[in-house]
Amino acid sequence: RERAPVAASPMTSILDLPEDVTRRYIFSRLAPPDLARCESTCAGWRSAVRADEASTWLASLSFAYDPPEKPPHRLEHAPAPAPIRVAYARRAQELGGWRALAAKRARVERLTSELIRGSGMEDVWRLPTHVSIFSDVWTIARRRFADAESRAWAIAAARSSRLGSELPPDSIDPKDTWHGYVDFKCEDPTPDDTAARERRRWRRRRYEIIASLVAVDAKKGIADALGVHAPPVSSRSPAYQSYVVASVERAAAHISALVWDGWVERDFRGDGVAYVGGLDADSAHRVDPDAVVAALDKLGAEFKRRLDVAGVDPDASPLRAMEVLGEYFSERMTGEKELARARDENGPVGVDAESRYHFERSVNYTGEVPEDAFAALLDPRVPAPLTGGLRLHKPVGGEYYFMRNSSLASVLNLHHGIPITLCIAYCGIARRGGLRPMFLNAGGHFLCAVMLRDAADGSRTVQVVDPFNPFYGTEVSPQNRFELDRREMLEGETDCPGDVVARLLRNLTNICVARTPLPPGKPRDELETETAARSVAGNLGLVHQTLVTHRALIDAMHGVCEGIGWMASEEEPGFGLYVALGHEIRQHTNILAERSEAFEAGVYPWWRDA
Repeated sequence: RERAPVAASPMTSILDLPEDVTRRYIFSRLAPPDLARCESTCAGWRSAVRADEASTWLASLSFAYDPPEKPPHRLEHAPAPAPIRVAYARRAQELGGWRALAAKRARVERLTSELIRGSGMEDVWRLPTHVSIFSDVWTIARRRFADAESRAWAIAAARSSRLGSELPPDSIDPKDTWHGYVDFKCEDPTPDDTAARERRRWRRRRYEIIASLVAVDAKKGIADALGVHAPPVSSRSPAYQSYVVASVERAAAHISALVWDGWVERDFRGDGVAYVGGLDADSAHRVDPDAVVAALDKLGAEFKRRLDVAGVDPDASPLRAMEVLGEYFSERMTGEKELARARDENGPVGVDAESRYHFERSVNYTGEVPEDAFAALLDPRVPAPLTGGLRLHKPVGGEYYFMRNSSLASVLNLHHGIPITLCIAYCGIARRGGLRPMFLNAGGHFLCAVMLRDAADGSRTVQVVDPFNPFYGTEVSPQNRFELDRREMLEGETDCPGDVVARLLRNLTNICVARTPLPPGKPRDELETETAARSVAGNLGLVHQTLVTHRALIDAMHGVCEGIGWMASEEEPGFGLYVALGHEIRQHTNILAERSEAFEAGVYPWWRDA
């Protein structure tokens, strides 16, 4: 970072500095309220402020206008796009100048701070059926920040706010460190420590504001993605299935914005400690749906390039094209191949190197991302690998039910996911490469397929693919190839993209329910399965965070209903889903109300061994 020139002598005052220096090194580091105070107290600065030059006000808008020099952490899914400065210049012109734009931004930041500090409001998971619609944070935030511009500023202010921050610890026990990082231990403030409890309340309120406002745009994005009317062709035609795949991947990109892999009590502390698995608060729900789609475009273009290099025409030789895609999708990345070779050649030293390699590329590593960490595919500066594969695969260990595996954004950055997200990624790449993929929303397991032949008489040849299965996964096996006449369909073929999106949301809402079980003796609902393995009921902070996420996901379910509203008549394929989702929304609303009341009554934490 550039530094301001040092004064020539102790007697030199700021008024002796050239005007361009004051603008570059002083104005650019002041917030709008400070600039206003300078205007009222300093005649030397007044003329420069009134000049309304962009350089005076740009930094006060708190946005990065140029991409950072190095790629961000792989879980920070939305690097600031360069064209934002152009958009701001256009907006400043509409409002009458840069000064007016900065003043509007300052007002939003002030209102956000007031909302974080405010008392006498219900929390974000409270639904309108249970409280006054004018007294909960969810409604107040949306009313205050009704337009997209204000919402974006309020979200940025809540992420960067220092309200709720803790002071750095005096000392750290070496026993609590791992590879130089501190193992975070969450301890609830004592009832007597009112200051600590207030800071915790502010951290939670910041997260509530972020989640509630992000859910507004996610809900609209999902509705828009599913609201596109189907082409006037047969539902079994390649054109129709391409419409289904495109709608699903766009809606899934917006769902990704509702999933955050961080931990509010750890990552919103702002105490400067490098925690194991710690994330920056600025990454909270920071998924750009356009970046998700752009990443699929990038991978699809690379798949198409590989087809050209291999001399494969996907229309003439779809099986051979699927083999190329299978290698690209499932094979090890180049760095992993070299690592395995070094491990075998160097014995114990190679094993240590492999351990360090995987740690630096895991979600527990919060340091500088290694130069060869090409896994962060959502970063537009990270190209699709030209050699090796993507190694998109199933989660390892007990991570299957982690929410991030239901996020298409996380799958593209971390390279593992559950069957439905892997299938969405596979079909998205296949569609861009010229293949004709389709989803199979089967009851027990989510699969996908590629149409090999589509005859005029309605008969088809379909190759089923399972990207989740490491044994035959993306291999082109004859036993998974089916000849169908015009009357036959594979199990799970869907005419409605909302079916796939609803299933993705069900996975997430079911995880929320399983993470916050009520104590024994309370009535259990049929959604609670494997609670012992998935519960966070012993951690008050994660219970709160899960309740907030559950509320946002219910909003997303409303978005699906709005999107398929044009299919709500009995003769349309989405009618059954429309009715079912209405029941599910009411069910989850009641579940959330029950758990939020238990949370406020002090029932949690009760599962201390979770």
